Amino acid sequence: QAMAGRLMEKTRMLESQTRLLHGVTDTLSDYVFLLDDEHRLLFANRAFEIALGVKQADLFGKSLAAVFGPDTAQRLAGCIKHPPPAGAQAESFVVNDRTGLFQCSALPLPNPAGSGHAILVVLHDVTALHESERKRADLLRQLIRALMRAVDKHDPHSADHSSRTAAVAVAIGRELGVPPIDLQALDLAANLANVGKIFVPKEILTKTVALTEAEQETLKQHVQYARDILSTLEFEGPVLETIWQKQELMDGSGYPRGLRGEEILLTARILAVANAFVALVSPRAYRDAVAIEQALDQLLSESKDKYDRHVVAALFHLAENRRELTDITGGV
Repeated sequence: QAMAGRLMEKTRMLESQTRLLHGVTDTLSDYVFLLDDEHRLLFANRAFEIALGVKQADLFGKSLAAVFGPDTAQRLAGCIKHPPPAGAQAESFVVNDRTGLFQCSALPLPNPAGSGHAILVVLHDVTALHESERKRADLLRQLIRALMRAVDKHDPHSADHSSRTAAVAVAIGRELGVPPIDLQALDLAANLANVGKIFVPKEILTKTVALTEAEQETLKQHVQYARDILSTLEFEGPVLETIWQKQELMDGSGYPRGLRGEEILLTARILAVANAFVALVSPRAYRDAVAIEQALDQLLSESKDKYDRHVVAALFHLAENRRELTDITGGV
């Protein structure tokens, strides 16, 4: 009788704890479930029951493999054993024959059913968020391509300049060990850097003789135009600032703010070298293309005053593989 009384008390306590867990977790859209030491299900919230299409009473005591299948169960076990840090990349899990992307977190707790420990697992579904981000990225790429086509049409002598500059800039960035987020920003900045030239008169861009001082001042405005056009777009990393600083020079003689040396972002210093190199090795309305070796020598001679010598050195290192650099610049 005493044992029966203790069991009844334990049952009432577990029922109370289960009601409390349901009260707390059933309003959540995340999948919340509790496992014992052997990864058998002790509890599942309402969202998890609906996702599986199975009532909790039928889930109780089942293993992860029985609930999710062996593949997802194995990856979940890895998440439980080594919980990923906050902000880690989402994992792909199959829940009731539906594949989704989830942020997984696991927390060890005292087992409410008795001795040992339990594990509280929370799966946060980020599938829709990732799909939205993918669509946004696709839209941004389409916008960039449209803007590049507009620039190419406005200045046919500079056709494909932006894409080739981006390829050279990213190659230099990798050579210098630039972090991925800055590489991505550098790629976007290089592709969009000349969009402001749409507002520069075509006769200035295609002029076959030296520009007048007034025309040079008009051409310089393309940096401000680009910033104005792109300022309403949201970018990850220093995209706008890289474009804003791409005409700055190491000795402070550049524009628009006369920055010098380390005041200039590394991504902007890389873009300046890549832009100058591609411009040199490409034909223009007023001259023929310059040979790669000659272009490199000119950049090296100007690295004291105009360009970051470390960036120029990285470009020289790339040039040691002539085929790679020729491919990047489009066979020039």
